[in-house]
Amino acid sequence: DFPGYLGRPNETANNTGDLTVPAGTRITWNVNARSSDALDMVFDDSTYTLTPVATDAGRGGLGKADVFRSSRRFMQSRTYKMSPRNGARSARDPLQYRVEVVPDLYPTINVETKTDSTALKRLFYRGEVGDDHGFKRLLFHYRFVSGGDSVPENLRTGVKELPIDARNTRQEFFHSWDMYAFTINPGDKIEHWFEVWDNDGVHGSKSARSTPQVFAAPTLKELAKQEDAQAEAIKGGLKENIKEAQDLQKELDKLRREILEKKDVNWQDKQKLENVMQRQQQLQKEIEKSSEQLRQSQQQQQEFRPNDERLLEKQQQVQELFENVLSEEMKELYKQVQELMEKLDKDKLQEQLQDMKLGQEDIEKELDRALELFKRMEVEQKADDIAKQLEELAEKQEKLSEETKEGKTDQEELKKEQEALNKEMEELRKEVDELEKKNEALEEPMDIPKTDEQEQGIQDEQKKSGEELEKKQNGKASDAQKKAAEQMEQLAFQMKSAMQSNEEEQSEEDMDALRQLLENIVQLSFDEEALMEDLATTSTKDPRFVDHGRTQRKLRDDAKVIEDSLFALSKRVPQLQSIVNREMNAVNDNMDEATKFMGEARANERYKPMAADKQQHAMTSLNNLALLLDEALQQMMAQMNAQGKPGSGSCKKPGGSGEGGKKMAKMKANQETLQKQLEKMREAMEKGKKPGEKPGEQNPGGMGPGMSKQLAQMAAQQAAIRKEMQKLAQELNKDGSGAGNPLNKLSEQMEQNEKDIVNKQITPETMRRQQDIMTRLLEHEKAERERELDQKRTSNEGKVTPAADPARYFDYQRRKAREAELLRTVPPGLKPYYRDRVNSYFGTFDRP
Repeated sequence: DFPGYLGRPNETANNTGDLTVPAGTRITWNVNARSSDALDMVFDDSTYTLTPVATDAGRGGLGKADVFRSSRRFMQSRTYKMSPRNGARSARDPLQYRVEVVPDLYPTINVETKTDSTALKRLFYRGEVGDDHGFKRLLFHYRFVSGGDSVPENLRTGVKELPIDARNTRQEFFHSWDMYAFTINPGDKIEHWFEVWDNDGVHGSKSARSTPQVFAAPTLKELAKQEDAQAEAIKGGLKENIKEAQDLQKELDKLRREILEKKDVNWQDKQKLENVMQRQQQLQKEIEKSSEQLRQSQQQQQEFRPNDERLLEKQQQVQELFENVLSEEMKELYKQVQELMEKLDKDKLQEQLQDMKLGQEDIEKELDRALELFKRMEVEQKADDIAKQLEELAEKQEKLSEETKEGKTDQEELKKEQEALNKEMEELRKEVDELEKKNEALEEPMDIPKTDEQEQGIQDEQKKSGEELEKKQNGKASDAQKKAAEQMEQLAFQMKSAMQSNEEEQSEEDMDALRQLLENIVQLSFDEEALMEDLATTSTKDPRFVDHGRTQRKLRDDAKVIEDSLFALSKRVPQLQSIVNREMNAVNDNMDEATKFMGEARANERYKPMAADKQQHAMTSLNNLALLLDEALQQMMAQMNAQGKPGSGSCKKPGGSGEGGKKMAKMKANQETLQKQLEKMREAMEKGKKPGEKPGEQNPGGMGPGMSKQLAQMAAQQAAIRKEMQKLAQELNKDGSGAGNPLNKLSEQMEQNEKDIVNKQITPETMRRQQDIMTRLLEHEKAERERELDQKRTSNEGKVTPAADPARYFDYQRRKAREAELLRTVPPGLKPYYRDRVNSYFGTFDRP
């Protein structure tokens, strides 16, 4: 007999016939050929003669001298023959067998990815790996394929080894990846994938990769488009909610009158009220939906484009306003009305319907206010987006200018890049036009500067660069591109400065209006208190009682004026809490009731105490309102002080991350542009014509309106630069070092130049002062660069990151339970062929 082998290395078997083994398997034959002195084994026409050996019978051997042993490692499929031989005699028909070698397969891997809806930079993975024998390791890779400038070089690529069961040939794995450790800017792209290695010890481990995925942070343009689309959806929803709130208010008023005219409430009235309540609940859901849309929109924008503290604070205030449109008192009132519907209590239901009507007025006002504040925030956000896109476009244009100057890039490629930048600028002009339309749609539009001339100047320089590239005049093309980049930076600076100045002016106006309102409310409270005291000592038969009624109506008219002013102000000031308009509505309602009871008191004495009670409630609401307005005023003053003193925490300290140097470079560039404009203006004034005028077009007798407009724009530009200089000086002086004192002197010189421009007195002294300013700016820019080279220890604010649980997103527990069941089901002693068949069989089941 010829014992065969079937199994893994170092295992024995007593099967006979053809064999199927994995590559690298070593087969050992122990052949008992009685009465034979040799055994021939033929492998692929090569004959090997085996001589008998003795085996250890105590260890399971045959223990005889006619036992032949052979061992061979199979790397590929082979046919072999065995023929015993004794002297000159040999077997006539040798036994023939076939050994089929199964090569080690490549491992397989499949990965499913999900994004955390609450944190867009956190990814979760569920993967499956499979192999015919087992695994060696599992790795996670990532690398920045675009951008990553804010990430250290050693962190732009990374590998992490994940735990894996080396013996389990089919298994799942879970992984989470948190990208909040990186500073990801708009437009950055990160490629990531998994790689699994098998345990092939024959040819070496083989690997398989999952399909590479790319995490692409949206660009500034994409963020702006997403924000516009989301804003339109939110505004559309708010407008529908306002209309529904108005319709519900009318329905409630109509239903209240119908019930008032009836003796009892019937089934039809109950059905009408249920219909109103259902509509009210639907309105509540729509309001909550708008609030959630705003939250998600702000979160998405903040994930990839962190705003400055000013815009971020406004976003939070508007978000709180959305969430507080429906007060807890109003929600409780709905529950009470639902209970009264079952009891059909006419008197109490009538009172509750009146409260619901007033509450519906509050909702309408708050929705209207939320819509206006959202539109104002949208304008500010869009202006900030445009400024950032201009700065990004200026960097691209500057880079292209350097490439053009070096001449290393192909000419056609330069033309294509310039055309792409031209298109981006054209799209930006459209966004500026859209910004103007959104601003005009506000009830009180902001003072946004007209930038058509600057925009056209940029496009002219871009067009000129394209023409010079066509002529292969790279030097001239580079100069035109550089000018276009400088003008873009100036335009971005002008837009940011204008929005900031507009906000400061608006804040001052709002605080003045709030102070005046506060005084009027306090005075109205005193007047109401005086009337209440006079009413208490006046008999209903006294003719003065009629005068008191007239006084109450006059106070009600005064309250109406305050209400209109307060509501208009609340649409501009998010610091005003939602309760202020509710308190004002309570004042009006109580004054109306007091007026009604005072009229009825002349016929029935018992209504007089009821009128006094309503007056007391009106006065209480006025006092509450005064406290709320005073608190809002204090908050506005504190916020304005923080913005006016950047060192208070609204800005980072310059020098730590290059911010001070960047600010100084921008101010120097803008001041240099202003100096050139002043030189041209002075030349034009000396010649008696406007810059750019052709001969014969002079405006004799003085300065024309065109020149006056230019002077006004230059004065505004100088004022914006001066304010930025003052803020930077305050930042530098925060630590008490006095490093910002030289900048304060520069600000004084700028202010003097500003006065000269306003007074239309551009003298040689003005120009000398302007040159001195430029010299000092250059010196300070150099000092700032040296300051930034000094590495100092910095502290970063700690961020609480919730523990990542990727399995939570993939029904982990049920899957693990299923895996355990499968492991118990598959017998561990199966041969490779049958084990793979069983694994394949279980793999066909649908996953839970």
